[in-house]
Amino acid sequence: MGQAPRGRDGAIGVISHVLAAVDNTRESLHAARTAASLAVGWGVSVRVITVVQDSKVAEQI
Repeated sequence: MGQAPRGRDGAIGVISHVLAAVDNTRESLHAARTAASLAVGWGVSVRVITVVQDSKVAEQI
């Protein structure tokens, strides 16, 4: 059986990516900053996506 991945500090971990979805509110942007900060600290990749309502997307198409 394989070994669990280890972080830069040698701790065993299973998190390899952090995903945050934001809707441009102050609270969600704060959550995105927090997610990015955690990802950097854990040495993993982070993705932040913007979520919009379908009707707003349809208006632009």
